[in-house]
Amino acid sequence: FRALAQQSLEDNLRSELEQATSQAQRLWKKVGSLDRALQERSAEPEMAAAEAARQGEAAEEAMRRAREDVRSCEEQTQLLEAQKAELQQSLQCAEASLERG
Repeated sequence: FRALAQQSLEDNLRSELEQATSQAQRLWKKVGSLDRALQERSAEPEMAAAEAARQGEAAEEAMRRAREDVRSCEEQTQLLEAQKAELQQSLQCAEASLERG
């Protein structure tokens, strides 16, 4: 009777151990899933910050190019105004020459 009771107790303990082991494995899987989700979420702000930095750099580059374009237009305007003045002077000389002619 004692051996039978001991065998039954061992069987119960083995069954409980298997159940506990199985439950522990499920919990570790859940911990792993939660850990991965946490890492992904913590990476999101970093990715957003990196994207914001890239956009900021792109905006700065666009502003630099726009300033260069403005400078180029201003230089071209000055050149055209100088050419206009030369043409007006040439026209005045031609008109004066015709009047004397």
